[in-house]
Amino acid sequence: GEFVGTASLIADDELPDASEPGPWVAAVFVTESRRGRGVGTTLITALQQRGTDLGLREMYLYTENGAAWYQSMGWQRIRTAELSGHDVTVMSLDVQAAG
Repeated sequence: GEFVGTASLIADDELPDASEPGPWVAAVFVTESRRGRGVGTTLITALQQRGTDLGLREMYLYTENGAAWYQSMGWQRIRTAELSGHDVTVMSLDVQAAG
């Protein structure tokens, strides 16, 4: 009954000038008291499974600070983009290979 984190899979994360078709992993958040306990990994794994269940080929995301963490789960860097004056790393996951 306690909120520990959230993550979403959405059609379009509205990254300016993005050519990636989506869907996008978005709004990944884990409460500070639960970080480092596998909650984020569990959330991302659940979204990857949802992608497999939906028959998706690829999923995308962008992150300002979490590229290494996502890479540890099989995500690949595509490019760097700018969002609100900050560099973000755009990444993709081959859902079929990950599933």
